[in-house]
Amino acid sequence: MLCVRDNIPENTIQIRDSMLKFSITDRNDEIVIDILDRNKYRYGYLNRQVIILLKSLGISNEAFI
Repeated sequence: MLCVRDNIPENTIQIRDSMLKFSITDRNDEIVIDILDRNKYRYGYLNRQVIILLKSLGISNEAFI
C-alpha cells in the first residue's frame, strides 16, 4: 500500500523492511514498482451479522430503515 505523506520529498517512496520481498543482486538493475489496483469507491451493505452487532452496541431499529 502506498500512502501520501506531507513530510517527505515529492516523488519519494519509503518502504519498511517488512515490505521487501525480493533482494536485488545487481545494483545496475532497474527497480520497478507495479501498481496492481487503486482505491475506488465500493458500495457497502449490511448483512445480518453486522446488524446484530450494531444493535448490540445500542443502534436503534430506525437507523436501519
